[in-house]
Amino acid sequence: MPAQDRIDAFLFTSRTGFCEHYAGAFAFLMRAAGLSARVVGGYQGGELNPQGDYLIVRQRDAHAWTEVWLPGQGWVRVDPTAAIAPARVQAGLQTALTRPNATAPLAPSTLGRLRLRLDALQNRWNELVVDYDGERQAGLLARAGLGGVGQPAYLLLLPAVVALTLLPALALLRRRAAPADPAARALHDLGARLGEPRAPGETAAAYVARLGAQWPDQAAALGEVLRAYHAARYAPGDPAAALRTLRAAARRVRPGGRVTVGRRRVP
Repeated sequence: MPAQDRIDAFLFTSRTGFCEHYAGAFAFLMRAAGLSARVVGGYQGGELNPQGDYLIVRQRDAHAWTEVWLPGQGWVRVDPTAAIAPARVQAGLQTALTRPNATAPLAPSTLGRLRLRLDALQNRWNELVVDYDGERQAGLLARAGLGGVGQPAYLLLLPAVVALTLLPALALLRRRAAPADPAARALHDLGARLGEPRAPGETAAAYVARLGAQWPDQAAALGEVLRAYHAARYAPGDPAAALRTLRAAARRVRPGGRVTVGRRRVP
């Protein structure tokens, strides 16, 4: 519409527009007739999502209508768009653009149903995670019969919840600490059983020599472990047989008492 005389241009020239044009022109005519009138902006319609039983209101559902002051009744809503394009009010803008005479929204297509299902999942995430606050927490505790935050039942439950949360994390960290290579993992498991882990950057030969210095009676068994480890890691061909030999040799290491190493004396 032009910058000047927009109402005249709409009523006498274009005679076509959107809801705000009809509402503005109708309010102008009511004021010219001596009645108080105003344009109201908001939203009209929406799409019901049966997947979550809620109404989706989009920006395209924005709408403008008119309210007229009638003596003895006060402000009365009048929507001139409903008289010009009933489908906009009864079926929504999306349907009115394709079927101006429709009286109900179109049924969603297969793609539309999939979109509604994804929207329901996102809405559920927003409700349970994004919008989770102290009030929702208190309501959840009340439904579980635990009372509010700080109550005895809540304080008893808190350590259990913390333990259940940390145990998987500790198990994952411990699992990540073990080497991925099966031969290196066998050596790692041997060190865990002996309580003497392999140091970062320590070669297998240096590690076995250090174990042999602490348990001289196991020097022969540790030597078999080292030979099997080298065969499993570096020998050509399939390492399956060498790995079985390595695991068997590691199981045969059963040390007795330790000896003094430097200034460290361990029984």
